[in-house]
Amino acid sequence: MEVQGFGFRLKQLRKHLKLSQKDLAALTKSFQHLISKYESGKVAPGSAFLDNLAKSTNVSLDWLLKGDGKMLANHGVQEGIMELQILGTIAAGGLRQPDEEAEEKIQLPKFLLAEESRYPEDLFVLQISGDSMIGAGITPSSYVVISRRIEVQSGQIAAVQLDKETTLKRYFKIGDKVRLQAANPNYPDILLEENDLQYFKIIGKPVLLIRKDIF
Repeated sequence: MEVQGFGFRLKQLRKHLKLSQKDLAALTKSFQHLISKYESGKVAPGSAFLDNLAKSTNVSLDWLLKGDGKMLANHGVQEGIMELQILGTIAAGGLRQPDEEAEEKIQLPKFLLAEESRYPEDLFVLQISGDSMIGAGITPSSYVVISRRIEVQSGQIAAVQLDKETTLKRYFKIGDKVRLQAANPNYPDILLEENDLQYFKIIGKPVLLIRKDIF
């Protein structure tokens, strides 16, 4: 690897993607001071950084390392498009057992996900089963993009797991208790006492809803 050339192209890539050095460090699970050294040609990156960079930005390693070909590799996905894995279905009704991890994927324009498009490794897609969140516009068979990165605040909708079963509900933290609230009066609240919380986990926060039933 010619380190100076690599550093120049890495900076080109970062500018093209409109990322700061701090953003690129977060995206590649690296550190800002290392990104600076890579770009200045003072240090050669390791294989883990290159692997994370290729996965998170779709950069062509041939271009990055040798200057050959185009900056961004297509791999069947156009520039400005991101591909996310659909991990099965989640209940917007009663609690249910989650599906096994699926191989199906969905392609979405990055602009729909705004800031979150910079963190594809923290995003996945679930399909809605049930109608307990219909009052929030989340209808059966909708798709929801979930972010593991964003912390869910009390009062927000969350994908949650309770003793290996999953659901989508509005989450409320009340002292040492948790209340999970539906957006449909036909479904009662789920109240979790302190002892129940050892079996409770927030999976992530919905950041995009895709509905097929509005036309």
